[in-house]
Amino acid sequence: MMKVLQETKRQFQLRAASYDRSACWVRDEGLLGFHKRVARVSPKDNILDICCGTGIIGNLFQGQVASVTGIDISPEMLLYAKRRLDVCRLGNCENLPFHDNTFGLVICRQALHLVKDLRRALREMYRVTSSSHGQVIVSQIVPFGNGDCALVRKIHYKKQPLMKRLLKEERLVKEIQRTGFQDIKIHDYIITEPIKRWLKKAPETKKRAKREIISLLLNAPATYRRLHQTRVVNGEIYDNMRWVIITGFKDKR
Repeated sequence: MMKVLQETKRQFQLRAASYDRSACWVRDEGLLGFHKRVARVSPKDNILDICCGTGIIGNLFQGQVASVTGIDISPEMLLYAKRRLDVCRLGNCENLPFHDNTFGLVICRQALHLVKDLRRALREMYRVTSSSHGQVIVSQIVPFGNGDCALVRKIHYKKQPLMKRLLKEERLVKEIQRTGFQDIKIHDYIITEPIKRWLKKAPETKKRAKREIISLLLNAPATYRRLHQTRVVNGEIYDNMRWVIITGFKDKR
């Protein structure tokens, strides 16, 4: 486990400086706006951005809440997050260094596929969410369904060797409900990603794996191409990626 953790830290050390430009989804205004619209916060709330990276998500709420805290395992990422967030903590989402019922909103974007113990991480999110009105927002890239799941899994494992799992919508919702969150709502969002650019900004992906990913997409089955609207334009491969943004509350609304 320690070796994997060190490899993950090393990966994000390499990516920190270019992370904001690493993929379209990182700074996609529509996706960021969606997170902001579904959030229910008040000026007195403290917010926690889990696996905050460079602090882009947490920064959405600056000036609207009491404070925004980010936590990440990468010191290099936190150097950038400090420019955007009020408080930055070095730490692991499976063992959050915060008291129970601390945050009015807890957000985790595109990180749970890297977490070793998914249930423990979600339990920790539940624990630190406020018991009076606390909300959780979890968002992830997921397959459209059974028609593309196998190929999505293959592509993402090749791109991200440290990935622990490909999360499907059904499992993610089930695990969030199991943790105790209520009034679960699921929102879909589609982002078109230029794949060659996506791969170019991924130092963790070996050259051979990048070539294999391109080949997989160029030769993808018709079902996959239809779901993802996969196409080649001026030498670039465009592929639609499906996001789910899942919201829930610690207590019934």
